[in-house]
Amino acid sequence: MLKGYKGIGPEHGKYIGIDNAADYAAKQCVIKLTDKTTDEFRKMFVEWFYSGNWTEDNDDTL
Repeated sequence: MLKGYKGIGPEHGKYIGIDNAADYAAKQCVIKLTDKTTDEFRKMFVEWFYSGNWTEDNDDTL
């Protein structure tokens, strides 16, 4: 289960929890997500944003 994203390279030292991932990405890209923003778009946007200087933090205890 995905818990969040750990920054690497220029993002080193940052950690963004999965619940805040879309909002953080939107803030960094200077866009506003609203109640009308679809879940499909949020998922795609998060996948795109965190595909660069980030690694996934998965729950390895399962």
